[in-house]
Amino acid sequence: MNIFSGLDVNLPTQLWIAARFLQALTLVASPFAIRRNLRINSIIAVFILATTLLIAAIFSGNFPVCYREGSGLTPFKIMSEYLIEAMVIASIALLYRSRSYFTVTTYRTLVASAVFIVCAEMAFTAYSGVNDSANTGNIRYLHSN
Repeated sequence: MNIFSGLDVNLPTQLWIAARFLQALTLVASPFAIRRNLRINSIIAVFILATTLLIAAIFSGNFPVCYREGSGLTPFKIMSEYLIEAMVIASIALLYRSRSYFTVTTYRTLVASAVFIVCAEMAFTAYSGVNDSANTGNIRYLHSN
């Protein structure tokens, strides 16, 4: 999309990993919040702080490199995807323990969503270039094979 012109593909890859870590941590933490009296302002403040710190780390060069032009994904990026998958799977187990707080439909929808997140993360470990079909979902490529 070339939103940040003049920068390479590492930036969007870093932003992706940072966002997925935040998502996975939220999914792991959320079952512990069920039936607790949480203050929404505190939750929003934590998310603003975490997002600000992640963005600052990325744009200051203090976030690990996730993609190198010419060689592709870094070991950090690949291991991060696997860690994120493990965290989401752990969130399913934690959610299972809290399933009595949800309707059957809501519980199944939450689990299905988490399963799809894991599948998507697995796809993001399979590409070597940013324009690969595993990354872009290029329909023309899929139809040409």
